[in-house]
Amino acid sequence: MNDFKYLRTAICIIASFFTFASYGQKIDITGAVLDSINKEPLIGVTVMEKGTTNGVSADFDGKFKIQAAPKATLIFSCVGYTSKEVKLSGQRNITVLMQQASKTLDEFVVIGYGIQRKSDITGSISSISGKDVNDVPVASALQALQGKASGVNIIQNTGAPGSNTTIKIRGTGTVNDADPLYVVDGFIVDDINHINPNDIANIEIFKDAASSAVYGARAANGVVSITTKSGESGKTKITFDGYVGISNPWKKIDVMGVDDYALMQDYINGTSIYSSDGRLYYSKNGDNSYQFDNHKYFLVDTIRRNSPSNWWDAITRTGFKQQYNISVSGGNEKTKFMVSASYYDEKGIVNTSDYKRFNTRININQKLASWLNMTANLSYANEDRNIVPEGSNSVLKRALYQNPLIYTYDTRGYWSEDHPLAMIDRNHNKINRDRFDMNLNLSADITKYLVYQFKASYYLVPETTNKFTEVNNLETDFAMTDLTTVYKMKTSTNKWEINNLLTFNWYNDIHNITVLAGQTAEGYKYGYQESTRKGTPSNAKDQWYLSSAFTGDKTYGLDREWTAVGVIGRINYNVLDRYLLQANIVQTGPPSSRKTIVGDISLQYPSDGNFLPNRLCKEPVGWISVNCV
Repeated sequence: MNDFKYLRTAICIIASFFTFASYGQKIDITGAVLDSINKEPLIGVTVMEKGTTNGVSADFDGKFKIQAAPKATLIFSCVGYTSKEVKLSGQRNITVLMQQASKTLDEFVVIGYGIQRKSDITGSISSISGKDVNDVPVASALQALQGKASGVNIIQNTGAPGSNTTIKIRGTGTVNDADPLYVVDGFIVDDINHINPNDIANIEIFKDAASSAVYGARAANGVVSITTKSGESGKTKITFDGYVGISNPWKKIDVMGVDDYALMQDYINGTSIYSSDGRLYYSKNGDNSYQFDNHKYFLVDTIRRNSPSNWWDAITRTGFKQQYNISVSGGNEKTKFMVSASYYDEKGIVNTSDYKRFNTRININQKLASWLNMTANLSYANEDRNIVPEGSNSVLKRALYQNPLIYTYDTRGYWSEDHPLAMIDRNHNKINRDRFDMNLNLSADITKYLVYQFKASYYLVPETTNKFTEVNNLETDFAMTDLTTVYKMKTSTNKWEINNLLTFNWYNDIHNITVLAGQTAEGYKYGYQESTRKGTPSNAKDQWYLSSAFTGDKTYGLDREWTAVGVIGRINYNVLDRYLLQANIVQTGPPSSRKTIVGDISLQYPSDGNFLPNRLCKEPVGWISVNCV
């Protein structure tokens, strides 16, 4: 029995030896790597034996030779292409077809009027994926960017729900009110606060002249470029997500109560109606003795029962926010679509500070012919915001400084004075904004190397602001100097943009050159009308706009518009993926005025190169800047 045991062990050892020997045996594997579409050789493809550090690169003809185990798995990877695994199963010569990858953030970035490999970018660009934005429960896209890009500072102007958010890139500039230029799906827009963060596919932030020169002087403070989501071929997919949350002040400031404030007044003024010589509820007799004063006690006790114990707590609440997103996408090789909708609702920590937004969007990508593609986007957004007093007249500031020794209401049931609760109750300041965006992109492959694009966009933003200032008590407090006031303002903003672009791309084993030439045209119009009326006969909302006001009628407005045309050009030259040259030029301006020309030339080369002066690596000269890597 023992002999059989030893024999079995010996057999296992011998079998293991032959197994290791077979895995240790290497054979020569040769082959070629080609593009799956045009069947052209791919240069520099990395070929790795899976699970090892054994690897080679394809040569100028896309050919490779590697020693690997007969049954090994080879991994093929290349920038701009989807990685592919091939199990050998004894083959000694293979041909691998690599499929071009979609525009992923890790490999490609969307630049002005086109896309470019991230490794070929000579300027400073930060890329943020849509997932990083979608996963953050915030109201706007800019809020989601906080802390995700170096040199980028996100500032929320106030803590009120729906308040605008600004962005500063590498400090404060002067052009465009120090704001960057906003670009959505290749078109210039005025702001991006209305965009549903869940509709964003990726964001690029251009930080320097080399990156943003093609947009001209308006990009002096940087560029924020947003690409929205589009449909994908395959089965129709329905996605739904949502979240709810609450908010509270992270820190509260302790304020004096009624008793403490009454004593403080006694110490400051030497006397008070509530105390004597710092003794609350006491009166001083003629012989300098003290007695408990029921009258003083009842005065303070009445205030306790008829006013908030803490004015800060009286005007604040637990904030609540909720958002729900739904999207439907799908299609085939010819037609792709995506439809999305979103609802956002936030109630701030200050009473009456509310914000609601509804978004809907339609994206269609249609292959009209083998050489012609069309992409269309249509979106609508509605924002409804109730604004509480802010700034120097902030209701929060008023609550911190409010005298606690006052009544909430007077004996007639009216607000006793202009305190924080009265300010909130009489707060009728609402902004309603609609926004319609639409754009069209036609792309035609004229030749293998030449592509023509026609791009057009239009957006319209009508906005209405309503304000109403109440008189505290019309029956007794009415005076010509203190009248009810109705204010209404209507604004309308619209902008159109048309681009005609030609892109030439030629490459071989050594050189890769891309030339962009185009013409742009823009038109912008803004108008507003303000109306004010004082002395309406009632505080009732249904009577605000009665024509029987007493005085103070005022109406005025303004219209302004401009148009601009320009030409743009860009050259990208790449040699062996080591030496990069980019040149941009843009000429813009109104047709009847003086034109503005902006240009930029940037170079990038490996640190082991020595054909350029080292000084250029640190100090730009004129239009020329160098990035030495």
